[in-house]
Order: sequence, then structure tokens, then C-alpha cells
Amino acid sequence: MGRALQSRLQPVQSRQQLMRAIWLAAWGLLAGSVAALVCALVKYLVFPDLSGWVSIALPLAAAGLGFVCGLVWRRKLRDAAAAVDDFYTLKDRATTALEFSIRSQESPMHELALADAMTHLDQVNPRQVVPLRMPRVLPYALATFSAALILVAITIWNTPVNASPAEPLEVVLAQADRLAEEIKELEEFAAKEKDPEIEKLVKELKAAIEELKQPGTDEREALAKLSEMQTALQTEQAKHNPAAVDAQLQAVGKHSPWQNPWPKPVRP
Repeated sequence: MGRALQSRLQPVQSRQQLMRAIWLAAWGLLAGSVAALVCALVKYLVFPDLSGWVSIALPLAAAGLGFVCGLVWRRKLRDAAAAVDDFYTLKDRATTALEFSIRSQESPMHELALADAMTHLDQVNPRQVVPLRMPRVLPYALATFSAALILVAITIWNTPVNASPAEPLEVVLAQADRLAEEIKELEEFAAKEKDPEIEKLVKELKAAIEELKQPGTDEREALAKLSEMQTALQTEQAKHNPAAVDAQLQAVGKHSPWQNPWPKPVRP
């Protein structure tokens, strides 16, 4: 009969266990939400690089930990018997019968108490004895969690996007390096001839090449500038050495489109 009494009390004990897990989960959610709100304030005011996932993970992890602790922290059958006595006003019949069932000694008084308790426990409804109610702390936990999420969202919304510029294309760099070699020849020629116009052109071409090598250069703009610089070089070459330019045009497709186009200055 003692086992029958315990089997009647076990459904009540299970619901009490579930309510304890829910209660601890709600408190864990509140504690985690407070910590998440602090992290969100730190992210908003001090350290914008702090991951926003921290404010999401902390409350959920704390709530899960609280629920697991509530399941591990077992309720006793004595608690279930006391709840039944309190709800049905049995005047400690269930509690007394449970104590008698645990003892090894049996007596007619024990059997009478167990039989009396069993007659009252036949009508026990665990859902009525232990109803599933929302913990009082849960609304405060949800409000704190929502405030942390809103603050994180505002911080992310107001954080400027720092996108690194794209690296220049290899073909652009190769063309720029080839033009740089040609400009060196033009620079040597300008130094010997002491022509201010050529020196000015050399400075402009150097600045343009350095600009093309910077990250974030647009491909179309880079190719257009390269074409303009090639035209400028060919124009300047044509002024000083038309024969060399004609030879270059006939040698299209070779490794370099210009082969020493600058005439050697005539020494007086």
C-alpha cells in the first residue's frame, strides 16, 4: 500500500519539479537580461566593437541554466503530500501516511492511516494541486531582455559601416608599372633637354600612376587614365622623335610598345 500511495503522489511531485524549473528559468532570464543590458550599454557608450550576440546569448544561456538546475534540484514526495493536504484540507493525512509508508515497522494503526489516506487520494487531480502559473518575475525579465535587444539594435543601426576599399586589379598595376618605366626614360630626356613642359608632364604622369595604385580605384576609370597617359606619351614622343614612334607602331604585339623612343640629345 505504501508504493500505491507514492505512485499517487508522484504526478504531483512531477508538476512541482516542473514549476521549480520554470521558476528558476525565469530568474535566470532576469539575471541574464540585466547582464545583457549592461553589455548593451557598454557597447553603446564605450565599446562599439563589442559583439551584439553577447546581449542575446547571456539571457538565453542563463534561462537554460536555471531550467536545468530546476530539474536537477529534485522535489521530495513530502512536498507533494503537503501540497495535497493543503489543497484538499486533509489535515496532514497524506503527509502522515507517507511517513508511515517509509517506516519498516507496520502496525494496525499504520495500515488504518494508509487506508484512510488512499481513500482521499483517489480523487487527487495534480493539475488542480499544482497549476502551471507564470512566475511573477517573468514580465520583468522579458522587459529587461527587450530593452537590451532594442539598445543593441540602436547601436548597430548607428554604427557606420567601415568597408575596406577594393585592391587595384593586377592588369592595372602591370600597365601602371610599364608606364612608370617609360616615364623614367621621359624624365631622363627632360633632365638632359631641360624642357619645362616635359618636366611638368612627367610630374602629372607620376601622380596619376600613384593614384591608380591606390585601393578602391575604379576599373573603367583606371583603364581610361592609362589610355590618356599612353596617348600623352606617344604625343610627346612624336614631337621629339617621329621615326621612333613609327617604328613602335609597326612593332605592336611585342613585349613593350615603346623601345627607347626618346632621342639622345645632341651635344654641342
